[in-house]
Amino acid sequence: MKIIIDTDPGVDDALALFYAKTCGAFEIVGLTSVFGNVSIETATENTLWMSEQLGFDAPVAGGARQPLGGIQHEPLPIIHGEYGFGTHGRRRPKTVAVEQDAADFLIEQTAKTPGEITIVALGPLVNVAEALNRDTAFAENVREIVIMGGAYNTPGNVNQYAEANIYNDSISAEVVFSKAKKIRAVGLDITDQILFSRDNLSSMVKYAGSWAPFIKNCCEYYLAFYASKGITAGAGLHDPVTLISLVRPELFNFKTGNVKVVQEGKARGLTRFTLGNGNMKYAASAQHDAVLREFLETLQRLADI
Repeated sequence: MKIIIDTDPGVDDALALFYAKTCGAFEIVGLTSVFGNVSIETATENTLWMSEQLGFDAPVAGGARQPLGGIQHEPLPIIHGEYGFGTHGRRRPKTVAVEQDAADFLIEQTAKTPGEITIVALGPLVNVAEALNRDTAFAENVREIVIMGGAYNTPGNVNQYAEANIYNDSISAEVVFSKAKKIRAVGLDITDQILFSRDNLSSMVKYAGSWAPFIKNCCEYYLAFYASKGITAGAGLHDPVTLISLVRPELFNFKTGNVKVVQEGKARGLTRFTLGNGNMKYAASAQHDAVLREFLETLQRLADI
């Protein structure tokens, strides 16, 4: 499956990129960066560095630094760390991003092979929204837009209404939900239920080879944030679960319909879902243990990289 990953690394973004490399199901056409867990500068550096280290051999395009509405976004280092990877410092990639910005890159790549490339958006949706706004053909050319975002029948994680990726750019989210032709969304309804624990981390580190110190540091930081919020069972595998929904769709149950994103008031960022014929489906339930097992067993191949 040909995919472009739009990402804001981020601990769980890094885990998703590990899964993308080790699962063997994807042809990585490219990667794009977006603000979110970190600033756009750090997101681009982290994306370039991860691509180099994992040997994706794919171009990286830098994306938007702020939401469509122009409100400056400030990352929260308490969740992922100052530079996105726990207490690890700034990444120093050897490669550079292509001259195109992320939206133009998405437009160009999907136009080359219409109907073949899936966009996997793991952060705020501004790059995808910009592509939809700039070129009406983009919606037809992309195979599917897969989103980690939303809280459809469950509370949010920014507040009781909104999930972070949607909240951090609600205008872009509405553009995507209104203009895209085919959307698969994996939100907090699932990802808040699939937690990896400290015992899972010990298992991951055992099979991680030279990646073990990096993974241990990142994940301990991430787990500590969840524990500080009273969630001691583990931390959410938000981004890896989104990719797993493409590789193992039989482990998920989806509901089809339409979404409107609330733009004003205390419920801004709420993803209001209406069941029926529509352009999107969201993961309403999943086989939690099987999804976690798919992730952990796949990452056992990490030492071979």
